[in-house]
Amino acid sequence: MQPGDLKFFLLLAFFEPFLYFMGESYGLKYVSSTVASVIVATIPLFSPIAAWYFYKEKLSKTNLYGLIITFFGVSLVVLDTSFNFIASPLGISLEFMAVMGAIGYTSVLKGMSHRYNTFTIITYQNLIGAVFFLPFWLGFEMKDFIQVPFHAEAFWAIIKLAIFASTFAFILFTYSMRNLGINKSNIFINVIPVFVAVIAYVVLGDQLNFHQMIGIAIVISGLFLAQINWKRKINGSSPIYQA
Repeated sequence: MQPGDLKFFLLLAFFEPFLYFMGESYGLKYVSSTVASVIVATIPLFSPIAAWYFYKEKLSKTNLYGLIITFFGVSLVVLDTSFNFIASPLGISLEFMAVMGAIGYTSVLKGMSHRYNTFTIITYQNLIGAVFFLPFWLGFEMKDFIQVPFHAEAFWAIIKLAIFASTFAFILFTYSMRNLGINKSNIFINVIPVFVAVIAYVVLGDQLNFHQMIGIAIVISGLFLAQINWKRKINGSSPIYQA
């Protein structure tokens, strides 16, 4: 670790895995996996705002239009037709805490991804993150951990989370961040609700009503709109765009 970079690694580990997984995991106690995935999918929308604030990257009008459209879509997912919450406000707040953690993480990671090897970043991130988690585990979970008998299925789920969600996902994302940048890497988060909704329906038996499906479609549409950079050809013909 280079001199003076400890504070950046501390921030990196605080945002992810600590803040992100605390918000996401506790949020899933109160909302369905589908609702959580739609909220998490707003990360690419807010990321350009952080990029503009910290790195002076321009925020286009399409980002603002996408913000409005996406919030409308999220409201369809978490509210019923009478505009009452069908998902826990606490759960929604915790999931948005995870979103803020992810945005902070990408903002710090962008400045470090070109100075450190991907595996070095993830190693420090996970080690420091474990230190952040330890006091909470000792204070709230150790007693249950000692008393509850070993459960192979739960243990295997934790192993899969550690391998895929906490290691491989971060390694691949860090590599993508270095080569694609914040916005082009985060755009792939847009498809999370689609995969989660299908897998949750097949594996967990989660149900989706019609207006929730419409809401998911609107969220994804708004997110893609926020990522489009509109350009006009020099000869004045119809506009072209690129993600």
